[in-house]
Amino acid sequence: NDFCEAHEWSMVVTAFIALCSFIPYIVLLPVAFTGTISLYCSRHCLFVQKRHASITMGLTCSFLFAMLASCLLQFSLLFLDSIVLIHVAFFIFFVSYWTLLFFLNTKTWLIFFQSKWQFYAVNLEWQQIINSSVSDSKSKSNWYLKNRHKYGNRRFVMRVSAALHFTGLLLKSVASF
Repeated sequence: NDFCEAHEWSMVVTAFIALCSFIPYIVLLPVAFTGTISLYCSRHCLFVQKRHASITMGLTCSFLFAMLASCLLQFSLLFLDSIVLIHVAFFIFFVSYWTLLFFLNTKTWLIFFQSKWQFYAVNLEWQQIINSSVSDSKSKSNWYLKNRHKYGNRRFVMRVSAALHFTGLLLKSVASF
């Protein structure tokens, strides 16, 4: 009898802990959703216009979908035992993870390239003031100054990055399943 009571108590505590694990989702998902809508509505404001809107919104939505998929996966594992729902949640999480990598890597590359280009452009400007013959040789030999139109272009970088990340997603999918 004591064993049955202890077992029932243990099950109640386990269920309570499982339900408490959803508190972050209950709090953070509405906050994240509201923040995403607010960011979208503010897309014409100066602080958003300084950034690449598509990358910023993509990054934000990737985080939101990853949170939703994580919540769905945890819920289906704890309460439903539905293999289909588990696979759907895992697929959404897997795609949102690779999408998140895509936006993070693209944003990081564009920031890196812009800072390098800016550094060399400012250095070239000072060198031109001191010695006017420096400009042609330096601008033609510096990779960042020569390739800004290509590797500093958001559209080009997003296309290349999308191709690389989609290839990675496909290779990982084939290897995993």
